[in-house]
Amino acid sequence: MAFRILLSYNHRMSLRKRSKPPPPLTQRKIVSPALCMVAPITTHLLHHQHQLNLQNLLRHLIKVVKSAGMSAAFVTKPRQNCLKPVIRNVETAVEAFLGRIESEATVKLPGGWKVDINMKTTLGHPLFGTGYIIGTSHDGVSARLMGENKFTSSKEMEMYLFWCLERSIVNEVRCTNDKWEQIAQSNEMWSINKSTRRIRISVDRTGLSIITGATGGKDNRVVWDGSDTGRTLQDLLNHPEW
Repeated sequence: MAFRILLSYNHRMSLRKRSKPPPPLTQRKIVSPALCMVAPITTHLLHHQHQLNLQNLLRHLIKVVKSAGMSAAFVTKPRQNCLKPVIRNVETAVEAFLGRIESEATVKLPGGWKVDINMKTTLGHPLFGTGYIIGTSHDGVSARLMGENKFTSSKEMEMYLFWCLERSIVNEVRCTNDKWEQIAQSNEMWSINKSTRRIRISVDRTGLSIITGATGGKDNRVVWDGSDTGRTLQDLLNHPEW
């Protein structure tokens, strides 16, 4: 159906061009542009696949956060730049899908963190694929605007979201549990009452990992992968043995 619509659109554009006065005669050979058919459909399919991948990633991260006893949520606006408020004619309806396609997502993480994701797909210069612009801010103890970060692959975007979640959980612990302090702006924290007790917060595809231990002792790992473990992060931090 998309091919038929685009073919009709190209025929309409060709008819409109032929109905206008021809250009002046010249020695140069005038090359007709290629029909605008394959690129728009390919762009749409590529963007749709990356959009599904992003939504699945966000669903997994939110599920992991909630399984650890914290709150998080996200909303998406698929292909928001293609939603024309007014469609005046057939050309207007089709042209909305001929260029770059954009989707947006807003993620609320623990510790007052907010992540805005703008995903763009185009098969032309300078992107030739899907890129991500991520704006991050938080209102924790050291609230500040962190600016925008640009990524040209889903892998880079994914790693940055993992980093954001690690730091947001650190900020959540700082704001809700006065027995723990962050170590040198890292993803590690130490117990104020027992300075030898430390934790390291790590996020990857598996889920949220908390590596616990004491100086000179053996480290233990606790993982929240989205399933119900019956124990929250605060339960772990307030454990009597700690």
